[in-house]
Amino acid sequence: MKAKEWLDLIAADEVQCDWTTVTTKTDEHVGEFRVTTDALRHRTKRNRMTGSARTQQLVADALGALLMTSKLTEERWAQATVRVLPQTGNVTKDVEGIAHSSRIDRAIEKTTDTREGDWLVADPCKTWILDVKCSERKAVNHGWIVPVALCKYASNRGDGRPGWTWSGVPVNKCHSIPDAFIIQNRGSAHDLDHHDYSQMFLLVHGDCVIDGTKMRTTDVYTSPKLAGLVTFDRKPLSWVRQPGVTV
Repeated sequence: MKAKEWLDLIAADEVQCDWTTVTTKTDEHVGEFRVTTDALRHRTKRNRMTGSARTQQLVADALGALLMTSKLTEERWAQATVRVLPQTGNVTKDVEGIAHSSRIDRAIEKTTDTREGDWLVADPCKTWILDVKCSERKAVNHGWIVPVALCKYASNRGDGRPGWTWSGVPVNKCHSIPDAFIIQNRGSAHDLDHHDYSQMFLLVHGDCVIDGTKMRTTDVYTSPKLAGLVTFDRKPLSWVRQPGVTV
């Protein structure tokens, strides 16, 4: 979907956006961040909707939210109450992700991988994130985490190199989850307008709680003292929006 379609749906209250809390920690601080419980849906049609990094940034703006970081996406998976495997599909035939969304729903219905707590489903999609690799020309996507136990080591994983695969798809180690691999690890191959079925919207709320005190999430993203709650290298981000996207 294009940005105008999304924004029209938001204005009509037709975008379902529910929140739950993910907690991150450093040696000095504890952060509580409200993340979307699932990829954003059309409230009436019920399908999860797709879009480019440019569109996702404009949607986040309209909802008072931010794009996630790689650390928040991995923590989201680690703390999820429901986990489903990546529902890979056909890039050319399912551009808008409708079939993909249906596969996710069926996988959720069948899963036995559930935990007590508020609803939080992972990993329904890949999503656009804020990262040091972002630029006015490049967007960064991240996601589709799978347990190590379901992966195999191959002498040729399909790209001419040895390594681990899941269902024939090359995977790489997660930064923070020792017993999981990830299909899309901070990929920066796409421009701001790339759009495919797998790119759905996971966001973090504009407000958070740090050490018991309410703060703006933007202030955490850019704080030298607090950035470790949202970035693996503990370095603050230079931007709180996808570079190159104008309001």
